[in-house]
Amino acid sequence: MADNDTPDTNTVKLKPGKPTAKAKLAPVSTGPKPVVVSVPQAVPVSTPKSAPASAPKAVVSDDGPVKKGPILDAVVEKSGIKRSDAKLVVEALFEVMADKLINAEDMQLPPLGKLKIVKTKDVGKGAKAITLKLRTPNTSE
Repeated sequence: MADNDTPDTNTVKLKPGKPTAKAKLAPVSTGPKPVVVSVPQAVPVSTPKSAPASAPKAVVSDDGPVKKGPILDAVVEKSGIKRSDAKLVVEALFEVMADKLINAEDMQLPPLGKLKIVKTKDVGKGAKAITLKLRTPNTSE
């Protein structure tokens, strides 16, 4: 065994040095960041903005039922609002109308007319078949 007083050739002796500065951390915010939400302004339908020249026209064909896409295009063209804003409004409108129809509520929707439920039938798995009567307003003025 080696004597503890004599240094070993494999032993490293450390010398005291200058203390190093500790890095300062930036303060951490514990609260949520404020969120700025912009609400689109309604544009009257009677005074539509002109659509850009390169915008495609909404096309509704007689080949089958009208789907949501062409309806969105027509709403964008008629109102001049952004498609994303129109999509939110149209989908919300369809959702409200579906809830009213499922709950067998008649609707008065000018200029479309009056929707009256004639009969309903459960077709299984929570789905319903609803027969409607649409009375349109007089447009021969």
